[in-house]
Amino acid sequence: MKNFKNYTPEKYTKYNYKKMEGGIYKTKCPYNVSDKDVFVTSLIFEMEPDCYGEEDASPRNLTQILIEKGMKLI
Repeated sequence: MKNFKNYTPEKYTKYNYKKMEGGIYKTKCPYNVSDKDVFVTSLIFEMEPDCYGEEDASPRNLTQILIEKGMKLI
């Protein structure tokens, strides 16, 4: 995976999402398992089919090479 960028879906412009900073939004838990606030973000990126583990990837089948390489997500 490469060229990661913030992506702002239209739903983040609705009243129940509050922009905090840099593509991070605060909202109620979308899975209805808690009434606490959660922080969400969305990213877009390019797959690299020539890289190990990404050859069979698709939007519904993302690889975990990102985690295995130790990339720190904050």
